[in-house]
Amino acid sequence: MKYLLLLANAPDAWDDPGPTGDDGVTGDWTTYTNALRDAGVLVSGAGLHDPDTATAVRVREGKRLLTDGPFAETKEHVVGFYMIDVPDLDSALDWAARVPNARTGVIELRPVRPDRNRRRCGEMRLDVEVAWRSERARLVARLARRFGDLNLGEDAVQDAFAVATATWQRSGVPERPGAWLWTVASRRAVDILRRTSTKEVLDLEAFAAFPPRSPRR
Repeated sequence: MKYLLLLANAPDAWDDPGPTGDDGVTGDWTTYTNALRDAGVLVSGAGLHDPDTATAVRVREGKRLLTDGPFAETKEHVVGFYMIDVPDLDSALDWAARVPNARTGVIELRPVRPDRNRRRCGEMRLDVEVAWRSERARLVARLARRFGDLNLGEDAVQDAFAVATATWQRSGVPERPGAWLWTVASRRAVDILRRTSTKEVLDLEAFAAFPPRSPRR
């Protein structure tokens, strides 16, 4: 699951380091980021410019209102973020506690809402891949027997899976994917034959309309 780590700090937190300096915060950033990357949990992350570079944007009654500075006057401001992908909340809390500026500021940990459309698309692509592996050879063989043309069967099945990729995303996977693919592939094969036959007829008509000239003597 993805979590967003919002890193907040008072703007002057490091202005007066005191006897212990900045508690090693500055030197630990690279180490921490590399640890996230090495663990394979880092999705993205970046630091932000100071709050006085911010612009707050509001729209009221159709008008855009801009205000210089952060949208809220608080002691601590967001100075950066990490997005991580970890198995559970406990893992996310462990990583949040290791963020260097947790020692001088605060880390706000928030789960990221899952993208249901992306998950559905991923599941649909997996269903198409499964159907491709399990149904393709059988469909090609059936079409080749029916129409007596292996290449036609290959082309029609390829077209049917392309249609499935677009259609199943909108309407979902049918209860009988194999039967659905057979129906579509059969129709595509007939369409291909019709297009081919029409082209051949047109070619013959064109040839008849413009017969070859006799060679000059």
